Amino acid sequence: MTIEPSPLHRSQKGGGCRIHVGDVNVLIWFNGWNLVMLYIVPVLVLAYMYYHIILALKRSISLTRTMRSKGKQTDENHKDSDNKDRKQVIIMLLSLLAIFVIAWGPYQTHAFYLPAYKRIVNFVFEHRLIREVVTLMSYSSATLNAVLIPIFSKQFRIAFARIFHMNECVAKMTTPADVTMTSTLTAARNG
Repeated sequence: MTIEPSPLHRSQKGGGCRIHVGDVNVLIWFNGWNLVMLYIVPVLVLAYMYYHIILALKRSISLTRTMRSKGKQTDENHKDSDNKDRKQVIIMLLSLLAIFVIAWGPYQTHAFYLPAYKRIVNFVFEHRLIREVVTLMSYSSATLNAVLIPIFSKQFRIAFARIFHMNECVAKMTTPADVTMTSTLTAARNG
């Protein structure tokens, strides 16, 4: 009875465990699967969904302009704020997609490239600085999303201010024409 050696063994350099070179193909398949399922598919799905959202927003902007030119809209306070809000949503969606691509692309590409083309399986010791930088970039995606959404969304800022009872901030951010679902829900809850 022979015992097969474990695919992991101690490095000769006294470092961590390494995978035998024969198992690099498993790592290539694993990282290739991750590249496709955790990066390429989400980018395509997000791009498709954002494209249709942006088309709907652009159609509503042109419809609003057409209605105003025919004199059906007379509210001066609401004249440009709704178009501005729609354009901010478009910018936010494009920014979120760009951040996802920029933050996760290098990480997934690096993880696939090293085993597939350089036949390197030990990321800890070889190319350590690059690995740490691309890992930090991938984690920054979630952080940047949490920062960008409040920057681009007036409704989010208003709702956030209402949660913390910052009535003077809400008064500065809203106009009488800004009747939103959040203000209606807040009035119903408090009333």
